[in-house]
Order: sequence, then structure tokens, then C-alpha cells
Amino acid sequence: MLENLLFSLNVVLPVFIMITLGFLGVRFKVIDRETMNKLSRVTFNWFLSVKIFLSTYDAPLEELAGLTMAWYCCVAQVVIFVLAWLVAPRIVRRRESVGAFVHCSFRGSITVLGLALVNNLAGDAGVAICAPLVALCSVENNVLAVTCLTHHDRGVSRGKMILTSAVKILKNPLVLGAGLGFLANWLKLPCPELIRSPMEYLNDLAVPLSLLGIGAALDLGRVRSSFHDAAWAAVFKTFISGALALPPAVLLGFRGTELAIIGFVFTLANPSACYVMTAAMDGDGELAASATVLSTILSIFSVTFMLYLLRQLGLL
Repeated sequence: MLENLLFSLNVVLPVFIMITLGFLGVRFKVIDRETMNKLSRVTFNWFLSVKIFLSTYDAPLEELAGLTMAWYCCVAQVVIFVLAWLVAPRIVRRRESVGAFVHCSFRGSITVLGLALVNNLAGDAGVAICAPLVALCSVENNVLAVTCLTHHDRGVSRGKMILTSAVKILKNPLVLGAGLGFLANWLKLPCPELIRSPMEYLNDLAVPLSLLGIGAALDLGRVRSSFHDAAWAAVFKTFISGALALPPAVLLGFRGTELAIIGFVFTLANPSACYVMTAAMDGDGELAASATVLSTILSIFSVTFMLYLLRQLGLL
């Protein structure tokens, strides 16, 4: 029992220690939030995309061809989305906040926090398994987000918003990195040391800088507003979603790293994109900001418990 707990903590705590360092750095004015926000964008656009490219490029093709896990996550996420939308009117106090609540209840940070945890758990081989998942979830997350955030706004064309999101998806650096990595792997294109070495430098920076950026962006002051609705959204995202999605995954035969990745998808915190997209579409940005902070804190416990339980049951 203790061994399984230590295993879980060894995967989760290094990630959240880095997030805490980013938060404390801003708190004690060692680093500047504005500067870290800019660096986070660079990290996402360059470093993380290079990391997923290299992981996909180096992985055996048979590992990349297994889309079953990715499709399961997509189907389960739609179910979670529908359930969140059904319960939202019973929880959310203001009708205009329903879309933001639903958005925060289903969308998780698989591209940043998830990749960091998978890297801790299974290294580059685990990150490579995530390539199809990252691509499919990027599409689905944006379509579902547009659907819920335009539900109460009759002045916005949902079709136009979906088309705009589709263009953004095609330009998404992680989707491009995964696609190019798979293509280069399939074509067996060589990667000379002259190109490989600087890419490895960027690869090594990806995880620590992205985690520091998450910590730097956390603003506890925002939690005070919309606390009731945000707390429910955070609990739904980090605990209820995992409780709903993991048992069917076990029954379907998922085990090991794949099962853990499914667990990450449904127990991890909201990404910063939750707030950015909600605010951009005139949703309840304060609720989204509060839910992002609260879900980040809660995911320390939800992810640790999920990994501990899987190990204890001999599934991981």
C-alpha cells in the first residue's frame, strides 16, 4: 500500500512542485507574470510541439497506430459534456453562466499538465502514445466549447465559430508537431545531429517551463468571485469525470500506461484555454478563471488518488 502511494506521489508531486515554484516566483516578485505569460506562449508554440514531434518521430509506428484509447476518450468526453449540461441548471445560479460551467466541467489540460505527467510516468514512449489523443482532443474540445458557449447567445453564428475553431485547430502547434512527427516516422526521413541537437535542447525545456508558466498564471484572488459555481465545476472535472470514465475503460480492457492516460484526461485541471476561450466568446470569464485555479489545486489530490487506486488494483 505504501509502495503504491509513493509511486503515485513520485509521478504527481514533481509536476505540482514546479507549478508551486512558478506561483511563488510571482508572489515574491522573483519573476514577472506578464513575462511568464509570454514565455508560456513560446513554450507551447515551440518547445512542446518539438517535444511531441520527437516523441512521435522516435516511437515505433505500431504504438502510434493504436487509436482505440484516443477514440474512447473522445466518446467518454462527449458523455461527460452532456451530463454536465444536464446538471448545470440545477447548480449554476445564473443562466448566462451555464456555458462556462459546462466548458470547465469537461475540458482538461492534457496538452500541458497531461504530457508532463505522462512524461514522468512513462517517458517519451508515453508521450508518443498521446500523439493521436492530442490531435483528436484538440478538435473535439474546440467544437464542444463553441457548442456550449454559444448556446445562450443567439447573436453568434455557431457554424461560423466552429469554422474559426477548425482553422485554429489546423494551426495548433501540437497538432502540427504530432502530424509532422508521424509523417517523418512513416517516411523514415533522417534527422541529422545538426538538427536533432537543438531540437533536444527545446525538448528538455518544454516540461519545466510549461509548468512554471501554469504556476505563474494562477491568481488566487480570482477564486473569490463565482466560488460556488466554480467549485462545483472543478469537482465535476477532477473527481466526478474520472469516476464516470475510468470503470468502463477498465471493463473495455485498457491497462497500464493507456489506462493512466485516460485517467489523466478525466482528472486533470482545466487549461488556461478554458478562461481565454470563455472570455473571448463573452461567457462568464470570472467563473472560468476561478474554476481553472480550483481545479489545478484539486487535481493534485484527484490524480494522486487515481494513480494510487490503479496501482492498488493491479491495473497499472
